[in-house]
Amino acid sequence: MKKTCFNCAYYCFELCNPQNPEMHFHNWCEKWQTFVPDMEIAGQYDYREDVFNTDLETGDAVCFLFKPVKTPLYDDAWFENNKQKNLSNRVEDTDTH
Repeated sequence: MKKTCFNCAYYCFELCNPQNPEMHFHNWCEKWQTFVPDMEIAGQYDYREDVFNTDLETGDAVCFLFKPVKTPLYDDAWFENNKQKNLSNRVEDTDTH
């Protein structure tokens, strides 16, 4: 199992405030008590197509506080497939010359 947020027991897709449902956080980590930045790696590149996979979807969002869930949300092949899609979608230096 890939040690990434989607497979971590601390990860929460959306944390809602019961007192104020308008206030909510996406990609929340219960251990860090903050949202997970999901574009730290993927966001560094330019892509041919506007749609690309986030660090959460490629499995690049890893953490040393990872705690595995009992049943992984996605298998390793799903993450790897998304990562390969990003790599093939990236604008290379040769594309701009």
